[in-house]
Amino acid sequence: MKQKKIVLFLSLMLSLSLTKIHAQSILMVNEIDGKQTSYTIEDIRKLTFLNEALFVNHMNESVQSYPLENIRSLKFSYSTGSMNKLVFQGDENIRLYPNPVVDNLTIDFDSANKGSMQINLFDLQGQNVFAKTVNLSENENKIQINVSSLPEGMYICRLINGLTIETSKFLKTN
Repeated sequence: MKQKKIVLFLSLMLSLSLTKIHAQSILMVNEIDGKQTSYTIEDIRKLTFLNEALFVNHMNESVQSYPLENIRSLKFSYSTGSMNKLVFQGDENIRLYPNPVVDNLTIDFDSANKGSMQINLFDLQGQNVFAKTVNLSENENKIQINVSSLPEGMYICRLINGLTIETSKFLKTN
């Protein structure tokens, strides 16, 4: 099996430091069985996708691994003393369907606010294969993306709205 590797870089802390607002940054790993594990960004040295697994490398040199097939979503959230309302609502923050997808991927989510949002799709080598900015409506949002030209494989969908980042995975088939 060909090794698949991606390293995620977390640079949002720089933008937060420019605002002079104290922020707490968290990575939440949501597994299919309902288990949730949270990590503060300051405690993470590196995230790596390798051999169909996510590896969380901690600053203290310990490593936690998660098989990709067991991960429902990864959620990066940032909160400050003046901002306590996340943009995404509900238990199922992002719903991607159909999954696996052949032609058109639907991204379905609820939003607490109007505004704009950045959508990125990444392959497991870390290449950004799709980027688009969309306008949000309050409450329910459904966005369709034509993925028919993408090769078969696992992809990561990342939604960024202000200081909130939601991440989920999907499988592209032919």
